[in-house]
Amino acid sequence: MRTSLLALLDHKGLTLTQARLDLVHETQDLGILTRWHTRALRATTPDEIFTSENATETPASRA
Repeated sequence: MRTSLLALLDHKGLTLTQARLDLVHETQDLGILTRWHTRALRATTPDEIFTSENATETPASRA
């Protein structure tokens, strides 16, 4: 899912900050990665994918 998400973002020309790129690489939760991928399908900016709800995701929730 991670590879698919990053490929989709690249295809759409959406560039992630290093912090968000690190977050994508560190996240192990398939549900979170799937949610981001689904959002990316319609997003025109990275902010539409990584909303404030993600601020509550901790490293433990990414494990």
